Amino acid sequence: MKVLLIQPPTPKKSISMEHIFLDEPLALEYLGADLASDYEVKILDMRLDTNLPRCMSSFQPSVVGVTGYTVHVPTVKVICQQVKQTNPEVLTIVGGHHATVAPEDFALPYIDIVVIGDGVPTLKEIIQKLEKGEDFREIRGVAFTENGKLCRAEPRPITELDNFPLPDRSLTKNYRKHYHSEWAESLALVRTSRGCPHHCSFCGLWKLTGRRYLTRSVESIVEELAQIEEDYVFFADDESFIDTNRMSNLAKAIRAAGIEKKYSTVIRSDTLVKNPQLLAEWKKIGLDGLAVGLEFFSQEDLNYIDKGTSPAENMQAIDLLRSLDIPLYPLLIIRPEFSELDFRNLARQARLSNFDRLIQYSVLTPLPGTDLYEQEKEQMLKVDFEYFDYVHTILPTRLSLKEFYKQLAWLHKNSLSLKTYFNYLRKFSFPQRFRVAWAHYRFLSRVKTLYKDYPT
Repeated sequence: MKVLLIQPPTPKKSISMEHIFLDEPLALEYLGADLASDYEVKILDMRLDTNLPRCMSSFQPSVVGVTGYTVHVPTVKVICQQVKQTNPEVLTIVGGHHATVAPEDFALPYIDIVVIGDGVPTLKEIIQKLEKGEDFREIRGVAFTENGKLCRAEPRPITELDNFPLPDRSLTKNYRKHYHSEWAESLALVRTSRGCPHHCSFCGLWKLTGRRYLTRSVESIVEELAQIEEDYVFFADDESFIDTNRMSNLAKAIRAAGIEKKYSTVIRSDTLVKNPQLLAEWKKIGLDGLAVGLEFFSQEDLNYIDKGTSPAENMQAIDLLRSLDIPLYPLLIIRPEFSELDFRNLARQARLSNFDRLIQYSVLTPLPGTDLYEQEKEQMLKVDFEYFDYVHTILPTRLSLKEFYKQLAWLHKNSLSLKTYFNYLRKFSFPQRFRVAWAHYRFLSRVKTLYKDYPT
């Protein structure tokens, strides 16, 4: 039996930074690894190859699985429609984050099964049932449409991370040269943990693990790292450094194994300031950058999202990374309620922080599955899911939309001095400099006109 796994393309209405960041489809590589010994598996990354009809014709799968986040919902629906038009007998399966938190959005006649939660054990069981002609209702962790309504089976227990196979990166060998980040020309993702003990209102990841913090064994992680050809690894965790003993042991094991790579991940400012020695230890084995969830410089704004950190901790984190010579990639949030003065103050605070990397500004977005969504859903603008890209606002703005995006573009341009920006570009090779600068220019040009995307 042939199984086609699809990473959807970036939706046309969405703002994408794929010229700067393009990650491998790690979730599909996990799925493929579990199936490859028994079935013929192919991954189609439609961010790089949009010719679905050609792939369907040449590969002729019996099962097509599509993953996606909230922003991908309309695109995933179109893909499943196209698959059924090509061959109505193909079993269409949708999984991923949005399918888990809002499966009802996929209750459609051309989507046969929705996977809720961990897809690796569920997908294999679905295919085994299909082969035997047995009822899918017995499978835990699925939903399906019956008489126009979504019916859910019993939930599937959370899978311990060491029970997953290592991801099969051979399934993306034709695409791998294209996976990169702003700071790495070639990039691999590794998941070492899952979940977070903190409960930020704008994040729903901690809910998906039942508030548990799941970790992989050090031995399993080192085994995977030893197989990765790329020089740069991003730990695709919700929060990597929560378990300090584990991360210290992992650093020692990587050193003992003689693995030489560069590493980066996302970290909270409070986690960072509590563990300076651990970060110094990781610096010695290749820690080459941390994206720090500062979110805001105001305690009032931090309290609004239940962040549990303080402006003082944010400043301590900035100073600590500077002292350790670890590049800091700041993550900050824009509230739709911001006034022009708020934008000006944020730019001033960013400059005072002396960041030497571009700041990633995200417009506060109430994603389905989060506490913020439940809190704000009655106030949300009537837009489709393709706008859930952290740049389009989903909530009403204090300023007019035209002025809001004018200020947002201004903020991006004025958070770093021109001298700092050129020094930042000099860190890249010449071809990278052009690619990064051109991507930033295109992004800012688009941001200025985003107000036109909304109905008047």
